[in-house]
Amino acid sequence: MLKKIGFTAKMIIGISVLLLLANIVLGFVMLSFSKRAMMALISERMLDVANVAAASIDGDILEGITAEDVGSPEYNEMLEEFKLFQNNMKLEYIYGIQQTGEKEFAFLIDPELDDPGFFGEPIEYTDALYAASKGTPSVDKDTTSDRWGTFYSAYSPVYNSKGEVAGIIGVDFDAAWYNRQISQIIVAIALMSVFSLFAGALIVFLVTGRIRSEFKLLNSRIGVLVDEVDELNRSLPGSDHSDSDNDEQVDNNGIKVYSGEHIDELNEKIQNMQKDIKRYLEYMKKQAYMDNMTGVKNKTAYLKIVEALNNHIYSGMADFSVAVFDVNGLKSVNDSYGHEAGDLLICGVADCIIDVFGGDRCFRIGGDEFIVIMMNTQEKDIREFFSVLEDNFNKWKNEKYENIRLSAAMGAARYVKEIDSNYNSVFRRADDDMYDNKKKHYMKLEQEK
Repeated sequence: MLKKIGFTAKMIIGISVLLLLANIVLGFVMLSFSKRAMMALISERMLDVANVAAASIDGDILEGITAEDVGSPEYNEMLEEFKLFQNNMKLEYIYGIQQTGEKEFAFLIDPELDDPGFFGEPIEYTDALYAASKGTPSVDKDTTSDRWGTFYSAYSPVYNSKGEVAGIIGVDFDAAWYNRQISQIIVAIALMSVFSLFAGALIVFLVTGRIRSEFKLLNSRIGVLVDEVDELNRSLPGSDHSDSDNDEQVDNNGIKVYSGEHIDELNEKIQNMQKDIKRYLEYMKKQAYMDNMTGVKNKTAYLKIVEALNNHIYSGMADFSVAVFDVNGLKSVNDSYGHEAGDLLICGVADCIIDVFGGDRCFRIGGDEFIVIMMNTQEKDIREFFSVLEDNFNKWKNEKYENIRLSAAMGAARYVKEIDSNYNSVFRRADDDMYDNKKKHYMKLEQEK
């Protein structure tokens, strides 16, 4: 009898030790993976939000803000725009930054209500902040602490109409939230280890149906963790979840018990979470390169294609044309009918350009200035496009503003290997052509008076 009990005890101890070692190794692996995955998600989300915000801010206005502008209507209007991002993107903080020295930065605008950073207050230097000042959106690898707390931060440059960095958008994510999630994972791993050890002892000592119950309990703990992550994912824009909890039950202790194949259920939840995150990231990337008012691509997307075209030029494989458009009579429409009519005029021109050239090739780089990049296009084709565009302008009408007519100055230039060393050379010739066209337009209007 004693030998039998001793052998059982040895088996229990042996299996318990093996399970303990296995769970320790598994726990460290799971913890390491969870940290990396969660940090990658946080970093990518912060960077996407910072890029979207930077693309939405007018760099010329941001660049021109001074201490005297604080409290002015223009300043308050931009402040409201920052508040909109902070309230709708579930951010801890979002703020505007100006560079005051080579590696010195200060607050420019801060929508925080309780304790905002005042204009000109220094901001602690980080490598990511410095990279953003040079035009590269970046995320801090480590936390930064200040009088508001400890955060992970992302930064994205805001460009002015000259393509220069006019300021920086900073986005903060509370490090305390991340630490809480890691603590929950550690607790869950510890619970898994304890219950695994207990289940192993029961396998040897009882060899009863209770082993299956303990296994369900263990899976329930994992399921709770997955559900918590799933609930976090539900708050992300673009999520589309269906109720898949019909087969789930809750025991007397309030712990969710999963029926059927536990691994398959958890795997399905993880796959759904991955799909939703991917859909959200695609949505955010699309917003980062889209001009919300007109539906064409924005200046951030334009600068990206300019870089690609310069690379084509340097490699000797470039064959492209640039068309420049500037809305005629916008100031007159704004003065006579208001900015609502002016926006309608800009959108009308954008719609006509999209109809002729397509939205993927059209960029809005200023208030009333558009650029179209065409690949492998001859000059005669461009002029034919311009002719069709003029017809579209003439056909455009609006019931509310019947006296408004669409018109835009147009100019174009093709890349010529012998005279163009970079993209800007082609753009300048197209821009000069556009201004010649604009002069002729206004001269014609003067003659018709």
